[in-house]
Amino acid sequence: MYVINVGSHNIGHPAFDDLLSDDKRGMHEIEEEKEFIVCKCDNCGIEFDGSDWSQNIHYFEGEFDSGIYDSEYTYEGIKNFNLHKDLCRNCMLDFINKLNSKIDEIATEDFIFEQLKELKK
Repeated sequence: MYVINVGSHNIGHPAFDDLLSDDKRGMHEIEEEKEFIVCKCDNCGIEFDGSDWSQNIHYFEGEFDSGIYDSEYTYEGIKNFNLHKDLCRNCMLDFINKLNSKIDEIATEDFIFEQLKELKK
């Protein structure tokens, strides 16, 4: 249950709605049932809000990102992966950054020419 200030009318100025007033006539209790999903990170063990959670990542246009890439258009090269793990936002971002840094490592001139040298062997 929580309290919401709907404002009370100022008697001196009846058309003025005073939302900043502490007048209890302008306060109404609202009771709602809310469902919360609490997940525990399989990596670090902290509990986190499950409403902002995904076990999936996707690869599109040269980089990884969280969630399933869902579009009404079909693009070649989109890959969705289910990690089968619950990761909090920080662990998910660390994992995605690690994957993207690996892509950055191999997308360098040095790496490409090193692979070319090994091709001749």
